[in-house]
Amino acid sequence: RPGPLVEPPLRVRLEYGADLRVEDLPGLEQDLLKHFRRHLRITPRLQWLAPGVLPREAMKTRYVEIGEPED
Repeated sequence: RPGPLVEPPLRVRLEYGADLRVEDLPGLEQDLLKHFRRHLRITPRLQWLAPGVLPREAMKTRYVEIGEPED
């Protein structure tokens, strides 16, 4: 079934790995955006978060959040 309607741009929050240097993020972001465009035909806005910032749930984690943009 179709996912929720999202007004562009789709925002994707990502945690970078503890072993990744922050200065490596721009190159990684470009690689990810190429894959999103090529395989999914979307260009999301990526928001990088430090390791451990996203909540961890004992059961199911909510992967899709619908709400107002956080800028």
